[in-house]
Amino acid sequence: MPTRLLIPCAIAVSAAFAGLNGAQAQPCSTNFTSAGVPMLSEITYRTWDLVKSPPAKAINGAARAVSAEGFGGIRVDKATNTLTALQDGAGSGRLQSLRITARKSGGATRLDLVFTVQAGQIGHEGEVRRGFCNFVDAARG
Repeated sequence: MPTRLLIPCAIAVSAAFAGLNGAQAQPCSTNFTSAGVPMLSEITYRTWDLVKSPPAKAINGAARAVSAEGFGGIRVDKATNTLTALQDGAGSGRLQSLRITARKSGGATRLDLVFTVQAGQIGHEGEVRRGFCNFVDAARG
């Protein structure tokens, strides 16, 4: 993989989340994980958090925030309260995918967020974490 792709990919993926501001929910940030080998395999970023909003309201709030950040191909499955979206952060035609699910968990709604970056691309973990937590904040209503 040419080194020159590393910088544009890292910048593009980080830029996708850089504009997101606001307070981070502590559980969202502490539940954050990533798995994969940078540049050699896909990297999957994950987190989860609980919100008080009902699942349908939570997923709609998250969808607005995802749209505002420039993700495309946003689809919300109302039957399963699942959002999927795509992003070409590097302009390479190689899409990164985002999936958010909302489901009842006791008296709250559990949001699970997964962002997958293809092999040969990377994302700045701090920016992805902030983006995730802002999507959770938007789901809170």
